[in-house]
Amino acid sequence: MSESKSPTGNDTEGIEELSSLRAQHVLSASSTMDSVARARDRLDEESKLRSSIRRERRMRIAEMTERVSGMHGAIRKANEILFEEQLQNIEADLRAGLEDEMERLETEALEREERLLREEML
Repeated sequence: MSESKSPTGNDTEGIEELSSLRAQHVLSASSTMDSVARARDRLDEESKLRSSIRRERRMRIAEMTERVSGMHGAIRKANEILFEEQLQNIEADLRAGLEDEMERLETEALEREERLLREEML
């Protein structure tokens, strides 16, 4: 049979030290686990934030691309309108010039015929 010994003063002191060391280790491990969990949470949050920023950036780029495309179409249409207006103005100027030239030539021809007829009559 084994005899149970009652703890002596030194043994009690050793047990208390062991108990204290065990508690410190558990607290240390627990605080380390908590800090690891907090760090993981912060990294997850940072990852979500970066992902959100990238998504927002892509959306803004898509919106700007759409706006630029719309502006490009509007500018092209405005250029077409200006070109047509300039073409019509040039055409109108040429027509007016030709009409003036034809009128002048007709007047000269009539004056020449009139002069020739007068010369024949005299």
